[in-house]
Amino acid sequence: MGIVSSAISNKGGVGKTTTMVNLASAIATLDPSKKVLLLDADGQGNSAIAFRINPHDHNQVKYTLIDCLLDGVDPSKAIIKLDDRNSLKIPENLFLLPANYELNLIGFEVLNKWDEFPKPFELLKKLVDELRNDFDYIFIDAPPTMDLMACNILSASDNIYIPFVPDLFSTQGLIRVVNEINDFKERNAVDVKIAGVIKTMVEANTTTHSSVSIQADAFCLKNNIPMMKRTIPKRAENSKSFLKYGVPIVIANKNHEASKYYFELAQEVLEQND
Repeated sequence: MGIVSSAISNKGGVGKTTTMVNLASAIATLDPSKKVLLLDADGQGNSAIAFRINPHDHNQVKYTLIDCLLDGVDPSKAIIKLDDRNSLKIPENLFLLPANYELNLIGFEVLNKWDEFPKPFELLKKLVDELRNDFDYIFIDAPPTMDLMACNILSASDNIYIPFVPDLFSTQGLIRVVNEINDFKERNAVDVKIAGVIKTMVEANTTTHSSVSIQADAFCLKNNIPMMKRTIPKRAENSKSFLKYGVPIVIANKNHEASKYYFELAQEVLEQND
């Protein structure tokens, strides 16, 4: 059965998508024997865009996540086996289930059809449980809000990773998202764990980032939440190679400094799941 890991944050601009697309790509590269699925659950569709695929163009992408969740489309029709692009070798074991802007309306669709969707928090879980049989690792990129889709992601996941930028007031945001996750777990009897906080866009030489990092470390230690050893520097987040090459940096240039950080993070995640 596949392991399902998601990145959740209650704010945007924390490097969530960049981290997830590189993490999934790195794990697919490190272990070619394992099938890896990147499942985009954010209506912005940026996981697909990172591979130069426009999920908002129906001529380019016929089915997305919303079609599988609400219309019963077989996920095999929506899953994309990522092709080689610009002579850059994409791992053959890396797949994508894209999302588009229509996913942003899922709350309205579900709440207006209560009889049709009596378990609104388990729509994604039903789909993901089927996909576990076909993939060894499933990585879900979540929207930057704690909404219906985020609740579905919590219900469907084994592990939650929280991207965290150690800037001013971020510790309070981290505390809130942890409390929201724990509250949802208790209310809905969901067996999901916070597997780690990932520091992203880190500027270690600044006083603010250093002091906020210490606060976050203390909070995580007190609450038995793992703080991932590998942090992602801001200069790595700025290496958005998909703008130039149409693929994540770990595929575009495995020897790039930024790739090193993501490969180390991927190795840490793999060790957690051994």
